[in-house]
Parts: sequence; C-alpha cells; structure tokens
Amino acid sequence: MVTRQQLYHCAKAPLLNVTRLLVIDFHQTLEVNGIRFWCYTAGHVLGAAMFMVDIAGVRILYTGDYSREEDRHLKAAEIPSSPLIFALSSQLTDPQPVCTVQSPFHFKHIDPLNSIDNFHDVGPSVVMASPGSLQSGLSRQLFDKWCTDKKNTCVIPGYAVAGSLAKTIITEPRKVELANGLNATLNMQIFYISFSAHADFPQTSGFLGELQPPNIILTHSPMEEETEMVAQKVVYALMVSVFGDVRVAQEGMLVITVDGDTAYLDGRSGDVECANAALKERIQTAFRRIQGAVRPIPLSAS
Repeated sequence: MVTRQQLYHCAKAPLLNVTRLLVIDFHQTLEVNGIRFWCYTAGHVLGAAMFMVDIAGVRILYTGDYSREEDRHLKAAEIPSSPLIFALSSQLTDPQPVCTVQSPFHFKHIDPLNSIDNFHDVGPSVVMASPGSLQSGLSRQLFDKWCTDKKNTCVIPGYAVAGSLAKTIITEPRKVELANGLNATLNMQIFYISFSAHADFPQTSGFLGELQPPNIILTHSPMEEETEMVAQKVVYALMVSVFGDVRVAQEGMLVITVDGDTAYLDGRSGDVECANAALKERIQTAFRRIQGAVRPIPLSAS
C-alpha cells in the first residue's frame, strides 16, 4: 500500500509509485477474485478510462469525467454494450491537482515550476499553471503579479466556475481584487478559449440515449438540492431519448410533443396532462421507469 504522505510526495519519489502500478490496455479483460473488468476510452485526458465491471453477470459501467467530442489527440468516449447500472459523475472535478508526477519527457525549453519562489521572472515566458479558477495557488500568485501590465496576457482554456476570479475577468472589469484584499487595475489582455474535457448537457443526453441504462448512479454530488437538480436533468435527458421533442417549460414542467399531440409532464410528481390517453399512459410509464432508475440511494453516516 502507498500512504497518503507518499502520494503527496510522488514528484520526489516517482519510482515508488510506478512500481506499484499495473498497466493494462483498453478492452483488455482482467479477473480478480471472480470479478471481471475491462476499460474503454473516456475522451477526457490522455489515458482516461471508463471501467466496465462484471460481477456474477451484472455489468456496471463506471466513469468519472468523460467527453464525447473528438479531438486531434483524443478519441471520443466509446459507447460500451448496455450495462445494467451506469455510475457517472454529476459535477466537474476540482481543477486543483492532488499531486504532480515527474514527466518522463525532457524538453529543452520547458521546465517544471514547483513554486513561484523558483521562478526567475526575466524575459518573455509562457507559464501553464493551476488551478484554472485563479482562486489560489501558483496561477493566482502569477496573476496578481502580472495583471497590471498591459504587456502580459492571461488565457483561460475552458470552463470557468461561477464566482471565481477566472469567471470575473472574462468580462474584463477595470478593477480586480488581489489575494491580499487590495484592488488593482486590470491592464493585461484576457482571452477565453472554449475548451473542455468534460461532457456537456447535449453530450450527456446523447450518451444516455445510446446506452439506455436501466439504473443510474450519480456520484460527486454531496448536497441534497444539487442531487435533485442533477437527477431532474437526467430525467429530462432520458425523456428526450424516448420521445424526442421535449422542452423545459416553467419550474419542473416538461412539454412533450409526439405526432402533433402535446403532453405536459410534472417532472417532480409525474402528473401528466394530455388529451391523448395512449400518449399519456406512455409518458407515465416511461417516467416511472426513469424515476426508479435515478432514485436517491440513502447512505449511512458510517
């Protein structure tokens, strides 16, 4: 076993961690104590994988972050054979990395930067720093140091969390608050590049539509109200996959149109208003099955 302390110092002792890893290929099946598992490409970052776990014939597909968008260096997340249970993340992962592993590649003009104390700010340079939210860490220290100079540029490559400094500076305000609480004039250029290694709503909707999993487990959602919100989005996505023309109306209401007939579904109670009795029954049946698949699972405190 590797201790937490060893993980935090993995950059100083990379061989300790590498020797404890077992490398497998995508689609390679392994079996441990009767449990079979194999992985598919997740399309998130290089090496990201979704795992299919087979326990006594029950297949569970688990994935963290994934993307269905093709890229120059990554394939989109694969569509596995239909699992009985699909477990997926319901929110984005914290952009702050847990640890840094030494790169096996050595480049002439690229150097690792462990802290701002080791940075010699002389001449032009490009620094890739985290977290992308600019809330703390090296990226925030560099921003506070460089934001007042018009010769400098900040590029935000992807999703900016609401309420974060990164989200704020996209609108190019005149003043920004530094980490020390003082205000400074924002003179540096700001560029936002729409790039994300995470699935958005259309991708998730399409993915669920193709998988058609009977059961769904949402992970990474600690707050009850957030869980309910995500569950409602999953219900909407699955209703779209079944009926096609589904629109969100007022709070909790879905408007479903099939062959010219329109129905109104209360996404919370499951009540349906529709003049077409057959369509009404189809929607009620679909909603009951979807609700059964995404119902919350109570977890004990222990």
